[in-house]
Amino acid sequence: MQIDPTLVSRLRSSLNEDEAIGLLRRFIGTPSVTGAEATFAQVLADELRSLGADQVTLVDFAPGRPNVRGLLRGQQTGASPCLLIIGHTDTVHVRGWSEHWAGTERENPFSATIVDGAVWGRGAGDLKAGIATTLAAARLLAAADLTPPADLLFGFVGDEESGEPGLAIHLTRLAKTARQSAVLEERNQLAAEIHDALAQSFTGISMQLGVAEEQLAAKEGDLLRQIQRANEIAKFGLAEARRSILSLRSSVIEESGLTTTLQRLVEHSNVAGQWRCDFRSDDIPEESLPPWIQHELLRFAQEAISNAVRHAKPTLVSVTLRWKPPNLILKVEDNGSGISSASLKKSEGFGLRNMRTRASQIDGKLDIQTAAGHGTSIILTVPIPFGAACVPFSNRRKTSES
Repeated sequence: MQIDPTLVSRLRSSLNEDEAIGLLRRFIGTPSVTGAEATFAQVLADELRSLGADQVTLVDFAPGRPNVRGLLRGQQTGASPCLLIIGHTDTVHVRGWSEHWAGTERENPFSATIVDGAVWGRGAGDLKAGIATTLAAARLLAAADLTPPADLLFGFVGDEESGEPGLAIHLTRLAKTARQSAVLEERNQLAAEIHDALAQSFTGISMQLGVAEEQLAAKEGDLLRQIQRANEIAKFGLAEARRSILSLRSSVIEESGLTTTLQRLVEHSNVAGQWRCDFRSDDIPEESLPPWIQHELLRFAQEAISNAVRHAKPTLVSVTLRWKPPNLILKVEDNGSGISSASLKKSEGFGLRNMRTRASQIDGKLDIQTAAGHGTSIILTVPIPFGAACVPFSNRRKTSES
């Protein structure tokens, strides 16, 4: 690959070597031995802000130990793949360093002294030189009045080094335990929902068949209508069970994708002769959506559909999934009986409490548009983390109708 000589000349003329070396020395002079990365993380956040980066955040992965991220926007921000630049903020310990270099210029592990043209200090090579180089390169582009074609996403994380006690292993185990607890809680809730739905359906069927039996014995009443009603309840119970079982399968989204799984959910919700469900979707950047967000969207849709057909008696339920960067918008709309303002304020019935909880867990905004007798629209708007824009997504239009 050949580089335009004029571009090389432009960059060289804009390069400030002393500033770049000074950046590295400042980084080395900020101790960040594993477990004490906070000060260095703040220095990196300040540096990103000085570069004009957006969405610079420090988020603790453990108490007092933040990771750093920031987005330097390119010419086509959010519309194309981006360059992910990631590095670790922690260094290995300095035990024995001063004793080894006692009486020399290198005695202080954080002095960043220059000896024979080389910068010395803990973390000089691993990884502060790498971090300093990437940030100096970003500053060089700005000095040369050049904007990268795509976004630059920076992620600086702690706890990479293995020379310290196994905090990373400990945190991994805690995360695994938390995930397992969440899965169990979710499945227990689903099991209760399935039990309630099936118990309600079978009770209704039993009652209808009991009435039919009495009418048959007495040779009076509308026997056919009772049997038809029992059949309708059975179909409803089957649809409820299918919806809940689909949500129980933890791998279903991983296997088929969010859009396809939502389509199946909608298909399973149809009950011929009672109500119809349809589904429409934009091109969704599924590969970039965090798994927990996809899971919560599926469960939210399942709950919204279930609530509509249980309580609103609709003939049509429409589910749409729209991508309006940086937001993903899920809408479940029905033409049923609607919800009164009093019930809506209580947020108790109709599963509203669960939906609000799910929305808050993914930083979503829940908007409910309804009125008694005029149907209901439940709209969930979820902001997708800016890193999501860095992953190319499918150009296939996923639109279907059941």
